[in-house]
Amino acid sequence: MSLLTLFSFSSGAAYFGSLELIDAEQLNKEREKYIVLDVRTAEEFKAGHIAGAVNIPHKNISEHIETIKTWQDKTIVVHCKSGYRAGKAESVLTSNKITNMVHLDGDFDGWQDNNQPIVKD
Repeated sequence: MSLLTLFSFSSGAAYFGSLELIDAEQLNKEREKYIVLDVRTAEEFKAGHIAGAVNIPHKNISEHIETIKTWQDKTIVVHCKSGYRAGKAESVLTSNKITNMVHLDGDFDGWQDNNQPIVKD
């Protein structure tokens, strides 16, 4: 398993791999600017997810590229449970020329650790 490294730059922006990170506070403050893409399994998503998130498991991302390309008016916030699967999904999206993405800082584990609200189906 490869590990993606988190870097901070003098600008104050943080990056996950090559993507900028967004934290829960910023996401909640400007929610209308974002589409949250949860790349965990359907079972994980049903057990709890961020309100309004779209679930496309990372293994199925390539099947949904055309739909995702229609989201160009928003920034896509990609996350999984802890980062590994999101990194895989982000690679597929990037290779398909989708660049309007950021990575959720801490992923879903971090969201829960920060006592952010979740919904269950």
